[in-house]
Amino acid sequence: MTELATYIANFKRQHPTYQDQDIAAYAFGGGEVMADELAALVVAGHKQGTTSLYQAYEVENEPLPKVGDVCVILDGKGRPTSVVINTAIEVLPFNDVTAHHALLESEGDRTLAYWRRAHIDFFTHAYAPESGIKFTPASLVVFEKFQLLYK
Repeated sequence: MTELATYIANFKRQHPTYQDQDIAAYAFGGGEVMADELAALVVAGHKQGTTSLYQAYEVENEPLPKVGDVCVILDGKGRPTSVVINTAIEVLPFNDVTAHHALLESEGDRTLAYWRRAHIDFFTHAYAPESGIKFTPASLVVFEKFQLLYK
């Protein structure tokens, strides 16, 4: 059994409510260091949300996240660190993200100004030109609010 499969089995054993739940796994950000930093914020209970580009779901033919989705958060080496459940999903223009969203993401100094700078940089550089994904401040984003279930 893989480390991830063992982690999920242990989670389900301790939380039988989720026994039949499909559980996805992902790492935040664009690299090992960022994934480690953001996963640590989740484990510490600070990070309670994340934002992604709506267009990326379309281009990658992935379903949008839903309330009730349960996910394992991975570190930069792909190791499981925690399990979260989505408690709210919002699709909104990037420019409409609020200070409350930034606070829930808990990155940097937790301000909207920092959040905007960091996400503009990330969204502008995260996708190869051939992907067809082009970020603008009017682009739709998907904000996931989540709750830590297990670490």
